[in-house]
Amino acid sequence: METRISLWAYLWDINAVGPQVALQEMKETGINTVSVALSYHAGHFLEPRNPLHKVYFPEDGTIYFQPEQDYGRIKPEVASFVSEQNLPGSVTAKALDAGLQVASWTVCLHNTRIGMLYPDVTTQNAFGDKNIYNLCPSHPAVQQYIGALIRDISSLPGVSSIELEALNYMGFEHEFHHEKDAVGLTALDNFLFSVCFCPSCMQGAQKQGIDAEAARQYVRETLSKNLEREIPLQSESQDFLAQGQAYFAKHRAFHSYLSWRSEPVTALLQRVKAAVAPGVKLFFLDLMGPHSDWMFGVDFASLGENCDGIVVCCYGLEASEVDAAISEVRRHLSETEIVAGFRLYYPEITGPAALKERVLAARQAGANGMALYNYGLVPRARLRWAQDACALW
Repeated sequence: METRISLWAYLWDINAVGPQVALQEMKETGINTVSVALSYHAGHFLEPRNPLHKVYFPEDGTIYFQPEQDYGRIKPEVASFVSEQNLPGSVTAKALDAGLQVASWTVCLHNTRIGMLYPDVTTQNAFGDKNIYNLCPSHPAVQQYIGALIRDISSLPGVSSIELEALNYMGFEHEFHHEKDAVGLTALDNFLFSVCFCPSCMQGAQKQGIDAEAARQYVRETLSKNLEREIPLQSESQDFLAQGQAYFAKHRAFHSYLSWRSEPVTALLQRVKAAVAPGVKLFFLDLMGPHSDWMFGVDFASLGENCDGIVVCCYGLEASEVDAAISEVRRHLSETEIVAGFRLYYPEITGPAALKERVLAARQAGANGMALYNYGLVPRARLRWAQDACALW
């Protein structure tokens, strides 16, 4: 197994800096793979090294290549700056010439553009409100869209792997712009608001003999009560965080519903595996770890069965916490390739020594490689911090 040392990058930054210059800068850090976003969401990005702008707002929910597959009812939209050229193909060819592998960084179900155009395919909370930022994995149109997306990307010349971001149910908090919460939602409240009760999910659970309506009613009543409190009750949330899914064991219908939620996510992951071209590896981007992934409908064991690797995002973690996070994943996925992901954010990482300490902890805990975030978001001098860390592999 070749050690994977990658750097996440946006196509608009590579294009603005110039592909040859940008790829050479990446190569000098010691990486061997560039992970280019080919399906991405909106954002508000400060870009210190981009010669065309210092602040950038990418087009929401667009793809960065020309689609060829049948996507069904949901139509993808190509970002305007690549619509008239084969920019991904050109960048990929130059990357390969520079000795770099190319991965497709692929945002899957986090797509507000599609959610606004096709609100019926989004997740829906217990009150019937639609989360337009999150496409529901159980909806047939979403499943067809994602299958076509993966077939298209994996057939692009030179793409050797695909990194799957947000191929799951998403949370409620921090998923959209200018959020307003004066109530002070607890972790329990935020989770309950994130649970999907759209028609596709309700029908899927009912087919398995689960009383989905009773589960939905339990969530409605619990949230309605909590929203009327003068001050949020933190003790319930603390118990929820400590017990996990077992916290809901007394409510049989909802507990069963939560167990069922992994089925549509796993089925979609299996569809992705079937769609990917031979020889192209699949990596799942994981933010939460084995003990918390259930909140997003992720069956951790299925990741090892359907993916070649997992990227464990060690964001905001000290070296000891990195060790614990990677060790936990390795215990659950003994044979799966593990890549530790780090952000080159300051003061999250205070210098090259701090980065090296975390990378060393990840390697000693069982990681097989690392990924760094993000080429266009940090000064060039900080990008050099990666050199010593890359040398550890």
